[in-house]
Amino acid sequence: MKYYIDQVDIKEGVITVNGWAVPENVTHRLKVELTNKDGSPLEDGSIVLIERPDVVAAMAEGASDNRLGFHAEFSVAGTIRMSDAQDETDTVSKTITSADAYVRAFNTQARDNLNAFKAFLKSDNKKQAFKQTKFFIETQYAHFYKKQSADEKTLNSQRNTALGYSPLISIIVPVYNPKPEHIKAMIASVKAQTYGNWQLCLANGTGTDEQLSRMLSAYAKKDSRIVNARLRDNRGISGNTNVALKIATGEWIALMDQDDYIAPNALFEYVSAMNENSEIDAIYCDEDKLDDDTGKHYDPNFKPDFNIDLLTCNNYICHMFMVRKSIVDQVGPFNSEYDGAQDHDFILRCTDVARKTHHIPKMLYSWRSHRASTAAAGASKTYAFDAGVKAIQAYYDRKGIPGCVSRADYLGWYRTDFHIDNEPLISVIIPNKDHVDDLERCVSSLLERITYKNYEIIVVENNSENAETFEYYRTLEQRSDKIRVVTWEREFNYSAINNFGATFAKGEYLLLLNNDTEVISPDLFTSMMGYCMRDDVGAVGPKLLYADDTVQHAGVLIGVEHAAHHVFLHYGADDMGYLGRAIVSQDMSGVTAACMLIKRSVWDKVGGLDEEFVVAYNDVDLCLKIGSAGYLVVYDAFVRMHHYESKSRGSDLSDKNKERFESEKARLLEKWGSRMDSDPYYNVNLTSLRNGYYRL
Repeated sequence: MKYYIDQVDIKEGVITVNGWAVPENVTHRLKVELTNKDGSPLEDGSIVLIERPDVVAAMAEGASDNRLGFHAEFSVAGTIRMSDAQDETDTVSKTITSADAYVRAFNTQARDNLNAFKAFLKSDNKKQAFKQTKFFIETQYAHFYKKQSADEKTLNSQRNTALGYSPLISIIVPVYNPKPEHIKAMIASVKAQTYGNWQLCLANGTGTDEQLSRMLSAYAKKDSRIVNARLRDNRGISGNTNVALKIATGEWIALMDQDDYIAPNALFEYVSAMNENSEIDAIYCDEDKLDDDTGKHYDPNFKPDFNIDLLTCNNYICHMFMVRKSIVDQVGPFNSEYDGAQDHDFILRCTDVARKTHHIPKMLYSWRSHRASTAAAGASKTYAFDAGVKAIQAYYDRKGIPGCVSRADYLGWYRTDFHIDNEPLISVIIPNKDHVDDLERCVSSLLERITYKNYEIIVVENNSENAETFEYYRTLEQRSDKIRVVTWEREFNYSAINNFGATFAKGEYLLLLNNDTEVISPDLFTSMMGYCMRDDVGAVGPKLLYADDTVQHAGVLIGVEHAAHHVFLHYGADDMGYLGRAIVSQDMSGVTAACMLIKRSVWDKVGGLDEEFVVAYNDVDLCLKIGSAGYLVVYDAFVRMHHYESKSRGSDLSDKNKERFESEKARLLEKWGSRMDSDPYYNVNLTSLRNGYYRL
């Protein structure tokens, strides 16, 4: 039986519980009872069944009775027993005693849901599996949103807090043909702010609408913080926004749409961040959508900290973006050439010169989703995504990075094909012990498929035992002048072997590569070099797939699985992942050394691989050293290899390897301390459970 506790309220000693349950046989009726812990009927409680068409649509197609929801009221404590009215073996019970007990029950429910997700994903009916997964996520998010929203006590405290630095914030809103109820709600959310030093700058591009103009003028008369500019002609989204920008007198500029909503503590949170770090020049927060019909918050976007390579693939920052007016004066106003993606262009220009772009991991901004909005119907505004291509291309052109931007496979996501005119030498280092078939497949895929010409292959022989291996080496060196075999004569140590191989490398770039890999994308080297040649990038890794074409590597997160782990493990090769994060390139805390391209100068600067990490976590440690040295590590999602993982040495979880694995994990945690607590390219609101990445 599937079930969910939607809501628990405790007021004046009465506990109210709302939820739903679906029998395994959906054609059977649901039976719900209130009992004591011993199973006897609860005398001081009541329970009624409620029709839940949303549950039927998502979880119980073909149900004979829509009454799958329930509303219960009782005092002190109660056990809700949900069962199949025609099959008592299909039963589940949940005891509710207090708010604290409910939190524990909810956490248990979340784990149950994660197990349900895994079962759903194995289902043959993928469409139904998706509907069920989406339904669970949205139900859990409703609880999260309520819990994370500032309560009245907190809001009152903020209203009475005097911040040392209290700048005027000008909120810029272009207005064009709004629904009156939408713009009223937007203005109301601004007026409700606990931080009062704001200015709302409205540029009315439908100034010929007398009723709207009178309404906006009335707001301005009642509150001097609201400034209204009436335009007799519509100048387009950028032109109208620039009018609002001209009337702004604030030290900071914030972007907001005419039909959206900000939480009452939004500006207070932003200004608090400014007070904590004076080098912040730009700020953004997490955001979700607000359904116009139901008033429900859904589709949360839990963002990473500033991530320039994700920003050149998707405008993940969006709203509420706030920036110093001095930065705007430096980079210039909005450009009508990018209408539809004017914010993307503006954010790219501002963050490029900002000293620090800060992320507040709180849900403070909501897009109103209605029939005409881009939030609800992206395909209806495809011109916006064409403009996105132009905005990103302009960014690369300004930076002198040669490449061609195009749309990716999904609206709102982009990719860049880089041009490498002068191909620097890449030294490919491949450790090998026997496993001739694996090595042959790896080397052949390089020689036969890679379009990049200027590379060498250094095979590091380590402790092979088969005579045919050495015979193969001789034929391999005769096969191509790109290939050399060098011999490591000491015990196995992955880090030391690669460090040894690097001493023979002639290239400006090193490619650490496992022997159990195979090239899929011919432009593998070209694409990764497009990122790695930048001054700010130290290392790059591609998407790696298992033999069954599910994801083995799509970047490495730290602070998860009690240390670090690959993200989107076992997803399909083309699965979007969370908000497209599996299919677009981005900065990450780490990439795997199974295939890692790194600048030789950066390798030397950080001292290569730490040889104390004999097998595990050496690549995570290397990437953290690269990050600490001031360089980015990029996951390149647009190129792929197969990785037939760990064939040469077996699993880290086998008995003989587990002790060593755990000791190396402990060393990583000790070496990096608090840096291992959370990942700036993830989000603190999301789970650190391996099977639940990018879930609450």
